[in-house]
Amino acid sequence: MVSPLVASAVVCASLLVSLRCPAWVSPEGRVPRSRLLLQASSRPRDPSTDRARVLSEQISKAQTAKEVLEKVQDAMNTSIFNEVHLGVAFVALGRNYRSIFSTPFEQSIVNKLSKSAEAMLSNQLLDARTACGTFRAIAVLRKPFPRLQQQLMLPLLETIKFTKLDMTALDASNVLWGCGSFGVRRPHLQDIASICAQVATDRAEELNARSSAPMLWAVASLIAQAPDLRHIVPVLVDACVADWASLNVNNLVDALWSAARLADIAPAALALVPGLVQGLASRAQADELNGQQAKDIVWACRILQVSGATAEVLLSLVAPRVLSQTIRSASKADVMIADLEGAFDSPLFNEFHLAATFSQLGKLRSSLSPAVARGKSMSKFVRCAEEMLNADSVDATACANAFWAIATLRVTAPQLRKLIPALLQIVKFRTRELSATHVANVLWAAATLKLQSKDFDPTFASLADVIVDKAEDFSGSQIAMLIWSVASLKRDVPGLVEAVPVLVDMLEEKADTYEVDPQGLATVLWSAAVLKSDVPGFRDALPVVLQRLERGIKLLTPRDLANIVWACGTLDLQGEDTDALINATLLQARSRLPEFTCQGLASLCWGLSASKRVDVGFLKLLKARVVELAADLDDESAAIDLPSIAWSFSSLGFRSEPMLEAISQRLSSSLSSTLLNHWSLFALAEAYEDEAYQEPGRGLKLFLSQIRDEISARNLLPIKLSTTNEMGPEEWRRHRSHAHHPVADVVAAVGSGSKAQSKRGGA
Repeated sequence: MVSPLVASAVVCASLLVSLRCPAWVSPEGRVPRSRLLLQASSRPRDPSTDRARVLSEQISKAQTAKEVLEKVQDAMNTSIFNEVHLGVAFVALGRNYRSIFSTPFEQSIVNKLSKSAEAMLSNQLLDARTACGTFRAIAVLRKPFPRLQQQLMLPLLETIKFTKLDMTALDASNVLWGCGSFGVRRPHLQDIASICAQVATDRAEELNARSSAPMLWAVASLIAQAPDLRHIVPVLVDACVADWASLNVNNLVDALWSAARLADIAPAALALVPGLVQGLASRAQADELNGQQAKDIVWACRILQVSGATAEVLLSLVAPRVLSQTIRSASKADVMIADLEGAFDSPLFNEFHLAATFSQLGKLRSSLSPAVARGKSMSKFVRCAEEMLNADSVDATACANAFWAIATLRVTAPQLRKLIPALLQIVKFRTRELSATHVANVLWAAATLKLQSKDFDPTFASLADVIVDKAEDFSGSQIAMLIWSVASLKRDVPGLVEAVPVLVDMLEEKADTYEVDPQGLATVLWSAAVLKSDVPGFRDALPVVLQRLERGIKLLTPRDLANIVWACGTLDLQGEDTDALINATLLQARSRLPEFTCQGLASLCWGLSASKRVDVGFLKLLKARVVELAADLDDESAAIDLPSIAWSFSSLGFRSEPMLEAISQRLSSSLSSTLLNHWSLFALAEAYEDEAYQEPGRGLKLFLSQIRDEISARNLLPIKLSTTNEMGPEEWRRHRSHAHHPVADVVAAVGSGSKAQSKRGGA
């Protein structure tokens, strides 16, 4: 019989043995993943395991970042969400990073995912595979979600160090690629890069070409800061050479670039070059390469001094993409034109390059100097464009982009105007190929360039049918600009007016959804005034326009404010909405009057006169501003704006002798000028007829006499403008329709059709 003392000793010994650290626990105190899996497999099957596995599959198979995050959002509120799902979610996000838009929803869920990761990392729940995959993912996601790097990098690196014995070659590849993406300017990243290189060397038998090519790129990226990484290059080269067929085009390009970077430091990389060039030449079709990859290939071939028939085939494939990248990445118009000068005579420069060049010229217009705009390089470009247009080798995109750029650069590069006849012919034959953005660009350009009826083919009016067919494809800003363009062109291409009712219907749907900004709405209001007799139903769409304009009045420019008052007066709008808008407009104009041109002042005066609004305080400010500007006006502005201002003041019964003296001094020597049309003479005569100004010795009496003499010299019958409803003679009205109103740039969309932007100018 065993004594109680011996029995107690046996129990104590058993407890001590059970508490002793098992042999399979790592020196760092962590249980290897293989042992954890063995333990898990011996446990009774839990029904929740199946649900967890299904969730992993759903997250992994998501096709967009939004879909990934929706799955994660639902799962994070359940008890089955674990470290495996976390790793799968990050990997799936990295795989779908092109569909990330950094929306508030995406930011919110990623922040929750990050906090969950921090908690799991602090509790040491992530194994090597999950930690390495997550590290690579946050390297991919560093731009849309920069906080991930700040919150997770250090704890992930600690976990990776802690689990290095469990890392596979693929895990090492993921981490080393992440280090290459981040750059090893920090010591802890250098340490991790060295650990991964050692793991890959020790597990060389696990390497294949698909895992080795990214590691080779990472080594090439890091070699300057971490030269010790060169020892792994022969291992990676052997793995790539052993399995060329599995490499995709991206891998091939990265490997060729890496070989060029490592040529001097790790000559073993040169063994890759013949196979890489052969593989790229046979598989790198133009549509598979982006511009940056094409530039990388050309750079690498130059550094490596690659030659031969295969290299020539490869370079002929990538050269057009290099041109595209040169154009797309240009930040200054002068530099771009200089860089492309040699290409303008090359057959490699095609219609896609032409479209992209025009688009970039328009976008970079502020950096195009007059010397380059009128220089040899620009002349070569114009000649190249002319040849392509005449050969009918230009598609609708190139045509629309060219039209837009010519209008945008009409002052800086006037020689581009010689392309307009050929472009109009392209529009004639490719009308049905034009997209909604193309139509908006072409019509905006035609209106901005002030093309006249003699410039247009009769078929140009058929664009009205295209507008109607594509009405639902136009954005709110494009609708506003189309209405403005049609209004500006109505006398030269009257057939376009047929499309306006459809555009107005679409505008009513979009005006209150903030798809049209306040400047666009000001443009619409001006267009309604110009088209009032052509589209009577336009007025029905104006109430919402007036309300939106009042709310956005502080965002408008002085020319927009002037156009609002002019349009309200011309349309004779009445009611509470109109009163509220004009009051808000005059309040803004009062504080910004020094910013107004004389043309803007003329519009303000005309609108107030037409609507019979007498604001004495505002009119006093107006006449003082006119006195300041009158003497320095150019001849055209003086002949058009000053008579309108004088007559408007007179029609309101608000006469100002100092203002009339300033106007008479400016115009007394130019009454016989052809710029001063008949309407202007009658307007001046009526403004200066007040008996108070006719006392002997007054200069105003002499000026009135000169006006009457000029009317007699032109054999005109006197008329009283204040008894008519005429806006003025047709010539004056037409000139103002082009010179006075806002314009808009509908930015051309190159290639896949990026969302167009708009920027407005005007009088």
